[in-house]
Amino acid sequence: MWAYGGLEKKVHYYDVTSGKDIVLGEHEAPIKSIAVCIRGLILSGSWDKSIKGWSINTQYETFTTKVSDKVYAMAVADYFLAVGTADKNVSVYDIRKMNEPFLSRNTGFTCHIRNICWVQNNTGYAVASSEGKITVEFVTIPNKGFTFKCHRVSDPETNTMLVYPINALGVHPKYGTLATGGSDGTVCLWDTESKRRITKLDLSSS
Repeated sequence: MWAYGGLEKKVHYYDVTSGKDIVLGEHEAPIKSIAVCIRGLILSGSWDKSIKGWSINTQYETFTTKVSDKVYAMAVADYFLAVGTADKNVSVYDIRKMNEPFLSRNTGFTCHIRNICWVQNNTGYAVASSEGKITVEFVTIPNKGFTFKCHRVSDPETNTMLVYPINALGVHPKYGTLATGGSDGTVCLWDTESKRRITKLDLSSS
């Protein structure tokens, strides 16, 4: 099965077994992010400044949690949920206790959060912005985090730097390599432990 939502504010999931598209409920504003937990729970984050949990088994809403601003990105790792909001904060929740986050940090970004994912065996998260920056933070080690710039192209003729939003993040399930996809038409692979770029793939002419 898979779940989805969008401008219509409704939370859907498609049951592959029955071939049915099921509406679980809705938000008061468009849905920006959907996360599916392996324990039969769908999480939806909305511009109405809330996160809702939905049970696949009962097809009912299980909780509503108010957050600090519009939800822009979410990522799930086991019992942990990382949420990036319009105020440029990332909050981490224990899904079993969604009344308040146990961790909240400001990204320091100038522009909006675009994506978020878990890294280094789910001990930390990477959050991307529309200003071509990645911040990596660790849940239990607050001073280990770092920020780096990517998806930027210098123009020697005008002596300027073109900055591209980061549209996608992904992590290799075995090797833990972080992949970033930017509006410059490239995909970059990063080793977040050594803090270096492994390679850059140019897809702009593909």
